[in-house]
Amino acid sequence: MPRLNFIPLSMRKFYISSKFEEFRHLILLLLFSTYWCFGFYPFIITSPIYFYKNNAHFTDKNSLFILKPGIAYTKRPPSWVSDIITNETFEIRLKFLSFNAYQDGPARIFTLSRDHYHANLMIGQTKNDIVIRVRTPYTEKNGVPGYIIRNVFHQQSPDIKKVNELIIQAKPGFLEAKLNGTEVLSTTLPLHSFVVWDPSYRIAFGNEFTFQRPWLGTIEEAVVIVGNQISHYSNENLKTPANYIKTRENLNVQSIFCTLSKTCNLNAFDIIINFFGFLPFGFILILLKFNSIFSITTVFFYSASLSLSIEFGQLFFQYRFPSISDFLFNSAGGVLGAWIASKI
Repeated sequence: MPRLNFIPLSMRKFYISSKFEEFRHLILLLLFSTYWCFGFYPFIITSPIYFYKNNAHFTDKNSLFILKPGIAYTKRPPSWVSDIITNETFEIRLKFLSFNAYQDGPARIFTLSRDHYHANLMIGQTKNDIVIRVRTPYTEKNGVPGYIIRNVFHQQSPDIKKVNELIIQAKPGFLEAKLNGTEVLSTTLPLHSFVVWDPSYRIAFGNEFTFQRPWLGTIEEAVVIVGNQISHYSNENLKTPANYIKTRENLNVQSIFCTLSKTCNLNAFDIIINFFGFLPFGFILILLKFNSIFSITTVFFYSASLSLSIEFGQLFFQYRFPSISDFLFNSAGGVLGAWIASKI
């Protein structure tokens, strides 16, 4: 280090000022790096978008044939969901044949859902059982726990395949199911059970919308009856694109742009971490002599820029999910930290 006694005062001030600038920028880099580490942990890089080959297609007899993982789905939500919410009455008829007596997931035969965490109704196969999940105020948002019809596929051999006919009927306070003409489920439901159903969910056959619950088999008939409305699902109203594009699991537009609506499921821990976690950032920035009249505004832009970089980067890291609410709490926390530091 040079001997400052022999350096003119003006040059000494310039030297000290330049060294402080270097120190300040180093602190800023360390701050950003620390927050990036917390934001991207456990550092598992992934793609936000996946491309799948869709192996579902319709045969000449208008049956949905799924020999390898695929999906058929409606482009828009069905209009009859609102009627079910109001009248609590519906009937679903499915004729299907499973290619494998042991499928898991549950593998989706039919689903009215957004993903495997959010579903109004799901009919699937777990091992050799049929699983029926119906969302009510007393279940989870995907209808768990569901109803199990056991040993449906255990007698099927590779050479002899059996087409099953499943009929599910719901009336106010009542739910029943018949398999091949035999009653296999009869249970009561609380009144207004379907008031929690989401009318924005769509129908899918052979898979979940996440493309991670594949079912292999054929669906020969799918009919939904609600009041006087009879809906047949076939190649005329189902999409089976050659390629299916899906964001990674749990990454969707609703979660990214979630703020404080009822569907966001924000909890106190999320708010504390995102808001108070950025308090030190704003506080330290003020200590680094961001003390002009625009200091709070400056800190806001630094906080917002750091948070935006974290939220954008989380698109490419497994188990991390960007959210507008995180961005807002981060920015507000940084500003509060700056305000506290400016009053000291």
